[in-house]
Amino acid sequence: MEIDNTLLLRILACFLPIVAVSLGVGIWIGRSVAQSIETRRIRSERDRTVRTLQAMLQSTDALTQQVDVRNSELRHVEQTVGHLRSVNDLEQVQDQLLQQINNVIVSNRKLEDDLSATRFELQQQAMQLDETRREARTDALSGIANRKGFDEHLTYVMGRWQAKRAPFGLVLADVDHFKRINDSLGHVAGDHVVAGIGELLRKSVRPGGLVARLGGDEFAIILKVEDLETARRACERLKKAVENANLAASDRDAGLSVTLSMGLTVPSSDDTVDSLLRRADQALYQSKKQGRNQLNQLNACPADSSADSSC
Repeated sequence: MEIDNTLLLRILACFLPIVAVSLGVGIWIGRSVAQSIETRRIRSERDRTVRTLQAMLQSTDALTQQVDVRNSELRHVEQTVGHLRSVNDLEQVQDQLLQQINNVIVSNRKLEDDLSATRFELQQQAMQLDETRREARTDALSGIANRKGFDEHLTYVMGRWQAKRAPFGLVLADVDHFKRINDSLGHVAGDHVVAGIGELLRKSVRPGGLVARLGGDEFAIILKVEDLETARRACERLKKAVENANLAASDRDAGLSVTLSMGLTVPSSDDTVDSLLRRADQALYQSKKQGRNQLNQLNACPADSSADSSC
């Protein structure tokens, strides 16, 4: 009896895609691991790495489903070949085919295990990268955003303003007479005050905003507000919260009172990140010049204000 060519073609049609998938997965995983190693050396590309890892997780799910389908097809072919009637050399060919199919099934099972292990490793890497990203944007002393985190968020809200006119307020603030605290109570006391103010501001700013420490006793606040007046009221509330708080200068002291000088502005149509920061800094300077514990706000100068000395 001659071997049914149609059956052999069906067997090969099932077998070859499995081999191709196996090779493709091996190459793909190898390249992905190499890419992951490279991106870990480049901090500026961590976000792209996280997105890539998420896409790979989705791909491994799809590959696992494909392997299950191929295994089911191969088992069906195995049952069909196993029921053939053996005549002359057909029995030997049948045994070889069954052995090959069994090898492929075993290989697929190993592939499933490898994919499961790879998926777990990718999940761990994604979590570690996400944690590293948060740490790189957090001030270690105060637990709020650092300069990097602030710069990224300000660029983001500025982009939303330019594209969709989504309003926000920018505030720069300094602790009044902070040098006196360091000189009289020591730098550890100064650190306690900075950490306390950072925590207080973070809890007081409404959702959608951001509090950051730019360095030393300088803070920056991005407020999610509709206009300058709403931003001004929010700043007054924050300033009063700090003024009325008793901040700990040490682990056993909870009676130190401090105040903030603040400068506020909101974006205009012609603003850039740099121009907005300069205007907020000018407003902060005016608050210090006027005696501290003040809030000053500056609007953007209109296009025809060249004669106005305040612009």
